[in-house]
Amino acid sequence: RKVVANDTFFFREMGVDIHPQTGMFSEVLPNKWFIPNCIDIDTFSRSPSDSRFPYDVIVVPRNFTYPRGIDLAINAFAVFNLEFPDTRLLLVGDAITGLVSSQVYKQELFKLISSLNLDNKIIYKGFVPWDQMPPIYSNSSVTLIPTRNSEGTSLSALESMSCGTATLTTDVEGLLDL
Repeated sequence: RKVVANDTFFFREMGVDIHPQTGMFSEVLPNKWFIPNCIDIDTFSRSPSDSRFPYDVIVVPRNFTYPRGIDLAINAFAVFNLEFPDTRLLLVGDAITGLVSSQVYKQELFKLISSLNLDNKIIYKGFVPWDQMPPIYSNSSVTLIPTRNSEGTSLSALESMSCGTATLTTDVEGLLDL
């Protein structure tokens, strides 16, 4: 819980006063480290346009697990695409290896895409290394973070915003801070 007073953040539960932009990555109490969610803004910056997407793209950079809400994005896109048929949904991510529920969820997502007749409107990119994401964010119209629950601060949202891409999120947990 943070309270702002005289430009100082008080972490009441820990009994630590930390001024903005100070104390990061340091031990603030014995065995208690202040490690902020952050990204490398030299890597995640606006990339030049390229012709990789000859249409408007909404990117969904998520691991394929139910709490990440990819099915919510697909269902919303089905409605959105009726009015904006030249738009594509780009799914970047994959099922988590060894996690059966994630593998099953991936299969359900592809069934959903087919049942909504969106096979030619949704692009499945699969896993992309983090350092190859800036051009994807930069050449997308919007980044969508459709989390259902269990989200701190989404690094994907921070990366997207750092690349200058509009970022939409659900109003869940840590996403509210963004």
